Parts: sequence; structure tokens; C-alpha cells
Amino acid sequence: PPVRKLADRVTARLEETRLLVAHALNLTVEKAGIYALDLAVPPGFVVSEVKGEGVDDWKATDGKLKVSFASRVLGARKLDIQLEQANKEFPHKITVLPLAVIGATNVTTQLGAASSPGIRLKTADLACLREVPITSLPNRSDELLAFASEQPDWNLTLAAEKLAPRVVAEVF
Repeated sequence: PPVRKLADRVTARLEETRLLVAHALNLTVEKAGIYALDLAVPPGFVVSEVKGEGVDDWKATDGKLKVSFASRVLGARKLDIQLEQANKEFPHKITVLPLAVIGATNVTTQLGAASSPGIRLKTADLACLREVPITSLPNRSDELLAFASEQPDWNLTLAAEKLAPRVVAEVF
């Protein structure tokens, strides 16, 4: 049977009306090739985009995402998967969960959290994750919090707070 190993670089970004979670997956398939990959999508999220070399088609139904490849995958492959959660009201807590690859044996995750201007994030609760220096994140954008895990079933809850708008004026 194929062996699936996974290194996931996650970016969670809270905006006024939605939470975006981008997964840059580095998948390594050993021993036998695969033609499709099954993933479990966290509840409350929709898959908005799947990109990657050799991706033929993808379908998200009932919390499962099936990614089909045009040819057999053996070795390393990169996949970019974008998840979204719409919020009618501003959430004071958000939970980020893994995008689990079914049958993966070895999973490492690096997660960065960012927010739109005017929103402050703080770590509220975490399981199977540890906070790491923000500078240790690869391909860092404007993320302000960073976490790492060597376990597949981590979870992270962040407290979100809207900051009072400020006007800064400079007078010459």
C-alpha cells in the first residue's frame, strides 16, 4: 500500500466577514503510487480552491474532499487548498483544525495566523501544537502568531478582538 507523508504550511487569516485558511501541502507518496487523495474538511468550512501540479479534478461533498490526479503520483507533490468560513457576525473566537489527509502516516504542520487591519488575535487554547517564534515560519506574509505540530490531530482556538478605529493625523 502507498505511504502518504505530509508537511502542511497553514495560514489562517481572519477578515471582518470570513475566515480564510490556506493549506500549502507538501505531499510525499512512497512505495506505491496514488491516483487520488482523500481529505477530511473541518466542519463549517467550504473548499474554494484546489491547485497543484497534475491535479485533474476535485470535488468537495459532505465534509470530504477528493482530489484526482491526471497521472499516478509517486514522490513529492505540492497542493494548495483554500478553505473559507463565512461569518454573519464578527466572531470573538475562531477555531482552526487540520485538513486531514486520510491514511497519512507522518504529518507535520507549521501554522501562521494573521488578521485584517483593526482585528487583534490572541492564543486562547491549543492542543497538540506549540507556539513558536514567528521568524521560524517559512514563506511568512503578515502573520503575527506561529505554531508547529508533529501530530495530525491538533487544534487551535484564537480569541479575536475588534480594535477601536484610530485616526492618525500629521500636521506640518
